[in-house]
Amino acid sequence: MSNELIVLTCTLRPKSLVDIRRKDHEVRIKDYEIAIKKWIKFSEMGDFDLLILENSGSAYVLEDLVLSKTNITLIQSEDDLRSSNEGISGGEFYMLKSCLNQEILDKYAFIWKVSGRNFVRNAHDALKRTGCVDVLCDRTFLVRHACDSRMFGMSSTAWIEFLSLDLRFKKKNGGFASSLTFDSMEHLLTFFVANLEFSGGVQRALAASPIFEGFSGSTNKLIVTRRRRILLRLQKPFRPLIHKLLLGVSP
Repeated sequence: MSNELIVLTCTLRPKSLVDIRRKDHEVRIKDYEIAIKKWIKFSEMGDFDLLILENSGSAYVLEDLVLSKTNITLIQSEDDLRSSNEGISGGEFYMLKSCLNQEILDKYAFIWKVSGRNFVRNAHDALKRTGCVDVLCDRTFLVRHACDSRMFGMSSTAWIEFLSLDLRFKKKNGGFASSLTFDSMEHLLTFFVANLEFSGGVQRALAASPIFEGFSGSTNKLIVTRRRRILLRLQKPFRPLIHKLLLGVSP
């Protein structure tokens, strides 16, 4: 057993299609199958265990992929009843909240969350963990989306704190009368990291910007184009300087 876990969040047949453009169920299932096969092959190298979470009553579609795999667990979460009111971030957060139980959190020192529809081409580099750190994620320059939630990792202690938050999400142009209401998982993660650092916790940038394979569910476009992949590789030597000077965090 590895001491690190990769959690893949999956919604194969979403019941709420309002916030996504890649809507065809069979196309979505194919996306997940392609990505998960690559994650399984990656995990077989021995450094990571896999936990696949599914919240649309369709985990059975993936059963043949994980059959006889001792380092992979497939969990059928409760059906997503939140996305229709709170957006897709609500469904994903509460899938994590309901499935990452104490037994799992006690078993692994560090747990990664990755959107299950997409494989990370440079996963070996992006998933590297060095030193004592509470949160690893990529940062951008957008105010409410400063932390990329497609792929991030936390120590088990940080996960316990993160999942214990009592919060809600709101869809665009929506609103709730609450001090803990968020537009998206990115917005939530940005808030969490800011509070973590304020209280003495350690957040660092991913060792490498992840190069995602596959299509975006919200735009139905390739997540990382060929041009974007080239740019990410070219900027790699300068990442420490960029993150330290412009974002205030260490790589």
